[in-house]
Amino acid sequence: MSNKKPKFQIGPNVNISKSSFNPDSKVKVQTENRYYGLKGQYNIIDTDKTNLKITGSVGKGSGRTDVTHPFGKDTFKGEGPLDNQFEIKLTKKFSKGGTVKDYIKDLL
Repeated sequence: MSNKKPKFQIGPNVNISKSSFNPDSKVKVQTENRYYGLKGQYNIIDTDKTNLKITGSVGKGSGRTDVTHPFGKDTFKGEGPLDNQFEIKLTKKFSKGGTVKDYIKDLL
C-alpha cells in the first residue's frame, strides 16, 4: 500500500455565515448562521487503483436574526438538532475495462 495520506484524519467542521438585507426602506434584517462539529476519515485501502474509506461527521447548527424596524428591535434565535452522517466509499479504477461484478468475483 502506498502512503499518500495518513490512515486516520480528524478535524473541526466549522461554518459561520452572515448576511443582511432590507425588505423595506425602514426595516433592516441581519442573520447569522453557525454550524460546528467534528469530521473524520479512515482509509482502509489506499492504493493507486483501489480506495476504500469510511467517513463521518457529527455537528450542530444554530441561527440568529436581528430585525430593526421603526418600533424597535426584535431578535429571533433557533437551534437545530444533532446531525450525524456516515459513509463507506469504494473507488476502483479499471485499467483494461470490466465491470464491478467482475471485480467482486475476483475479491471472493
